[in-house]
Amino acid sequence: TNVKADIWAPSAPIVSEGVLYAAPQDCPELLALDLTTGELRWKSRKGELKHLVGVSGDNLVCSGGTEVVSFSARTGKRLWRGLLSGEEAGLGLVGADFALVPSTSGLQRFDLRTGKLAASFRFQDGAKESGNLIISEDVLVSAGRTAVSSYFSWDEITAKLKGQTWGVPISNGNH
Repeated sequence: TNVKADIWAPSAPIVSEGVLYAAPQDCPELLALDLTTGELRWKSRKGELKHLVGVSGDNLVCSGGTEVVSFSARTGKRLWRGLLSGEEAGLGLVGADFALVPSTSGLQRFDLRTGKLAASFRFQDGAKESGNLIISEDVLVSAGRTAVSSYFSWDEITAKLKGQTWGVPISNGNH
C-alpha cells in the first residue's frame, strides 16, 4: 500500500456557519466539528480524496485522484461526484456557484448545484502549468512544482484600459 496515497494533503481547516471542517493528515476521514462545543457533527471516509477545497452554501468540496466530490456541509452526505480529465494536481478553489480544480491535463469548472462539468481549459504543458490555485485581483494563478502560471481575461483588461484617461505625453524636444 502506498502510504502517501492514504493521507490527506496538508490543508488548513475551513470554518463556515459555526462548523469547522478538517482533513487531518493522521485521519482517514473528513471531519465536521461544532465550532462552539468541539463535538463531532459528522465524518465521512476519505477514499481517494486528497484536498479539502472549500465550502459554499451547503457544498463542501474535496478533490483527489480523478474526482471532485461535494458533501452536504450540514450532514456529510455525498451530493455529487465529478470526474477530472486527468489526475488531480493541486488545491482548487470554490466560488459562489462553482468549483475550479486543476488536473494534469487542465482546469475543470464544476457547477456546485449539479456537479456537472461547466467548462474546461486544457493546459499546453500540464506538468508545468498545473498546481495550487489562487485568485489575485483579476488573475488566476496556478503555482506548480516548477513554474507559476497566470491566466486572465483579455476582455476585462481591455475594458479597464478603455476606462482609463490618458494624459498628454511630455516631450523633451521642440514641437
